[in-house]
Order: sequence, then C-alpha cells, then structure tokens
Amino acid sequence: MLYSLTIIFNFVFLVVAVWLGVYLVTRSPHSLVAWLTGLTLWSIAGLFLNFLLALTPPPCLENSPD
Repeated sequence: MLYSLTIIFNFVFLVVAVWLGVYLVTRSPHSLVAWLTGLTLWSIAGLFLNFLLALTPPPCLENSPD
C-alpha cells in the first residue's frame, strides 16, 4: 500500500512540476524570475524522476555486458 502511494505521489508531482515549469516559462518568456522558477521546478522534477527510477528500476537486458 505504501509502495503504491509513493509511486503515485512521485509520478503525479513529477508531471505537475514539469507542467508548471513549462506553463510559467511560456507565459512570460522574457522574465528572468519565470525562467529561474521554471529551472527550479524542472530540477525538482528530476528529483522525482530519480526517486521513481530508484523505486522501479528498468529491467536488465540479457545481452548487455556486465
């Protein structure tokens, strides 16, 4: 139960952070504050993506070298 909630929480806030960053930058592309806020939100989205990949790692390929 906690594992599923953590996955859902991370995925939802990953999407929200990316969307809000894009929204802010496209609404005022010449504002330095909007760009800095967008970059901060995209960095936070990277953190959520890192957590998602740590919780659900991609499968190993059989033919890949070790």
